[in-house]
Amino acid sequence: MKGQYGYQSYRGRMTLRKFLAILIGVLAVALALVVALYVYLQRYVVYTDEGARFELPFFQGESQPPEESGGVNIVVENSPAPSDGEERPETAEPLRAVWVPAESLEADIIQAQVEAAGGNAAVLDMKNADGTLNYVSQLELARQAGANPAEDRNAALRELNQGELYTIARVACFKDGLLNTVDRSMNILTNSGYLWYGEDQMYWTSPASGEVRDYLTGIARELAELGFDEILLDFAGYPTQGNLGWIRVGESYPQGELDQWIGQFYQEMAQALEDYEVKLSIRTTEEALRGEDSLSGQTAQNLAAWADRIWVEPSAQEDTDYAALLAAAGMEGAEEALVLITQETEELTGGWARLP
Repeated sequence: MKGQYGYQSYRGRMTLRKFLAILIGVLAVALALVVALYVYLQRYVVYTDEGARFELPFFQGESQPPEESGGVNIVVENSPAPSDGEERPETAEPLRAVWVPAESLEADIIQAQVEAAGGNAAVLDMKNADGTLNYVSQLELARQAGANPAEDRNAALRELNQGELYTIARVACFKDGLLNTVDRSMNILTNSGYLWYGEDQMYWTSPASGEVRDYLTGIARELAELGFDEILLDFAGYPTQGNLGWIRVGESYPQGELDQWIGQFYQEMAQALEDYEVKLSIRTTEEALRGEDSLSGQTAQNLAAWADRIWVEPSAQEDTDYAALLAAAGMEGAEEALVLITQETEELTGGWARLP
């Protein structure tokens, strides 16, 4: 039967539109495969002076892990240790400190004095045992006690400390003959209420006095600001010589707590100087390092905890390993931190100091 318009559609023949759609789809899939293959093979492209080439892993004799895309291989080689023939960095030489009088602050004169004694550092007294100062302090207590010198030498000290010579300011801490003129309650007293003094007729202030400790830490800060490389605390404990039985036990001399007050003073001093590039040194005795000193308040433990260096006068009777005593008390680098106070320096390899 004929159709309405005189013909019937034939379902076995493909139309042109359908053919083109299929062709486009096949080409799209082929293009996607080519792009994927190109991306995959990029990791195996090797560029040489002769041009680019593929190095596929299945054509290699050994399997090799693919390189990370976009990365650059960096080989880090550790520097070899220097052989015996090569130079090594120089270590700091031991301290060889020489006391010089503070009358003249001419750098050339002081340098010559130090070198003549075989030293590499100068020790200058900045607070004397009588309480006077060899620089002008801005502390109110120094002004009230009349401790400042008549001549302002601060500018000369700054100039000296800016030079190459290593400078050390020695501070006679609790031996002081002036603070009692301001307030005698800052001093160690006798049983009768008088000012106690030692064999050298010098008065002693009390480490238990907060005013005294503040005064000394203030002096140390001022010396650090003047440019000293190191501050040496001398007479930095309770007295150990003289008529000690005359001392009144109490607030200024709390017997049984002496080491606690000395330890607190060292801690306060170290904290006062922590913002400055300056070393804190403390002079002590063999008895204190051995634990045989119950009078000064100094112990190996409080010295090791707060000092950068320990200065000690060696015993004439026996050869004591002071560094070992400090190390046992917890001091790191005790061998380098030890300074022996002696005039016999020829055979010494460690740090030494010559003091009057």
